[in-house]
Amino acid sequence: PLACLINGLPTAVSAAHPPHSATPNDSMVAECIIQTIRNQKTAEIPQLLAYAQLWLSVSGTEGRYATTKTPRKFWAKWREEAFEEAHFKAVKNAALLPDQRDALLRNRPASVQKHFEGLWKVEQFVTDQDRLLISLLSKERVIEFVRFFILFDRKIGKVAARYQQVFGIKALIDRISNLRPDGGREGGVIWHTTGSGKSLTMVFVCKAFLLHPNLAECRIVVVTDRIDLEKQLSRTFL
Repeated sequence: PLACLINGLPTAVSAAHPPHSATPNDSMVAECIIQTIRNQKTAEIPQLLAYAQLWLSVSGTEGRYATTKTPRKFWAKWREEAFEEAHFKAVKNAALLPDQRDALLRNRPASVQKHFEGLWKVEQFVTDQDRLLISLLSKERVIEFVRFFILFDRKIGKVAARYQQVFGIKALIDRISNLRPDGGREGGVIWHTTGSGKSLTMVFVCKAFLLHPNLAECRIVVVTDRIDLEKQLSRTFL
């Protein structure tokens, strides 16, 4: 595993496998997820689980993300809605500084050094793995994600938001942060399908408001059309 350290804390952990699987009808990223979940057992490195907020499984071409103890079926793809493809291409093909190249290749076999030197001489295509890493682990993004889009639930444990929740909430904050000349704010709708995480989106929204310097004094009004939904939302918020 590769650890992303922030102020010395392993905030994000990524497991990497080659792109080709030896198991028929199963992708390598799926095998990587299985191994990552196994590595999160207390018999492995339990101290790492206390700090790691994001877990990534990548296979050279694909990638999924989750958080600690996330079941396999909930490991998600990331679909970027802000960065253009040109941004991914520029980041992937940015030249490394000499000391960075030396640090990466130091003590590596000559064949490995030759392989990477050859890669760096030609333009590289952007893969889903690149999009995932750049979208989630860019310095501003990873801090923002950990602060606003990680929840702790007493029943299911730690929860990481899906990309549509992230961009929906960010768009909502941008919309209501703009005041009209009369002091009013614009509204909007975030539409969900059944079972897509509406309740958790509401909690993420409230958390984002409370942490936002200009919105912390807000008042949240929840309107429901069913008593059972009211009870469900109350349990989720608690």
